[in-house]
Amino acid sequence: MFNMSTQITFWRRIQSASKSRNLWFVFCLFLGIVLLYPQASQSQTKTRNHSAKRLYSIGGTSQVYTIDALESKNKKRKKTLNKKSKSKKAKTVRRLSRAQKAKLLAMRKQRRLKQMRLDREREDERALWSESIANSSKIRVKKRKSRTEKNLRLDWRIKLTGVGFENETDSAQLTALSFDNRFQYRLVDSLKLKSELGVRLGTGRSQSRFGEYTVVNGLKVSEAVLKYSPIPYFSIEAGAAKADSVAENLMRKSLAFPGVKETLKYKSKIFAIELSAIQAIPTSETLSNDAVDKEATPTYFSELLTLSLKPHEMIVGKAYIQHYSFQNLPSAVAEASSIHGNSVFDLGTNSSSFQYEFNGWLFGGSGALIIDNRFSIQGDLYMISNLEAPEAYNQGQLASVSLNSQFKDFDLRFEYANFFTESDATPAFYNSAGFGHTNRQGYGLSGLVSFKKLGFKLKFNYVEAQLINLTPNQSDQQQIGIQLETFYDRLL
Repeated sequence: MFNMSTQITFWRRIQSASKSRNLWFVFCLFLGIVLLYPQASQSQTKTRNHSAKRLYSIGGTSQVYTIDALESKNKKRKKTLNKKSKSKKAKTVRRLSRAQKAKLLAMRKQRRLKQMRLDREREDERALWSESIANSSKIRVKKRKSRTEKNLRLDWRIKLTGVGFENETDSAQLTALSFDNRFQYRLVDSLKLKSELGVRLGTGRSQSRFGEYTVVNGLKVSEAVLKYSPIPYFSIEAGAAKADSVAENLMRKSLAFPGVKETLKYKSKIFAIELSAIQAIPTSETLSNDAVDKEATPTYFSELLTLSLKPHEMIVGKAYIQHYSFQNLPSAVAEASSIHGNSVFDLGTNSSSFQYEFNGWLFGGSGALIIDNRFSIQGDLYMISNLEAPEAYNQGQLASVSLNSQFKDFDLRFEYANFFTESDATPAFYNSAGFGHTNRQGYGLSGLVSFKKLGFKLKFNYVEAQLINLTPNQSDQQQIGIQLETFYDRLL
């Protein structure tokens, strides 16, 4: 602190100095410098910033540019940190109770389920839309195909057969290759042309008194008809009508007789019924009766009733009733039948005749028990009776049991059959040689392996047939056969 005396002396000195003009000028200059210096410094900083901006815009990247970029990044970081801190604060503030949390979770779950349901509905709508488009395109394709569909159909298969036969006096070893085809041509919707033809080429060795086991080369006609179906339940066939496939070994083998066949059928879920009738002219395999003189026209009449039942998924059954009649058979057929067991008068090509006419009934049935999708057991029983022949000459019977099994790649079938056919139950020329024609009794074993993926099947059979009544033309015989057969394949 200054003393009072010193203060007084100081002010006196100032007053004395102020009296002089130089000192006053100095004081004013000092005061002006003090007042104007801040404004000059601000203007200098502005000019510096302006020059820096101009330098950034002209010179590209510089120190000012990097500083600005760092400042913008720092600002963004500050904003994100502020948001996180706010969200944390909001979470800490919004602390809920357990009941509130459960309610909130339930609401979220309901929203999620609702969204999933909506998504499913949208997917279903899209699927339905795409399916409708696909179906419409399929319908269009079907319509186009039906308009341009071919009326011709041709299927074919190949069979390679080996047969060995032996009795007391005869023996044969034969091999044959067959080409079979099924032909169908649709003239109109209700009128079709059908045929089953086969070409057989064979070779082998045969030692036979009557030439019954010899190599046969040529054409075989199993069916050649014109089929007319005015309604779905009824049809008429005219031409070489196919034989009924009921008890071929007892009744008649697979031959086509020129004639007319009518069929009436009805089918439901549980049962099916079919009535067929044939009026035909019986012939030999070469469609000729080999008669030298003019003879009466032979006739064959057959009426067959078939009833199919399926009362349960595991039970399937069929029943057959057939009436048959052969009349005015030619002498050549009678002579050939005498070799195979029939009773015949006057052995000769022009004078042979049957002792008894053939007019009788066939009763039969089959039943299958399906154990599961793979295994089944089937039993068959057929009985035939010729009303025109006496007892001990007019009966025939065939009973068989078969085991069937199905697998992924192949099917198996084993069968045992027991049979007898008396001498005049049926015309021996027309029934099968597999069981020795007529006047035979015995048994047979057979097996079948079907390779589904490979498209072929193997068959084997063994038959031992003994005589019922001794005759000079027959003896006990054994026959074995092996066959390779392809499935029918479509050519056209």
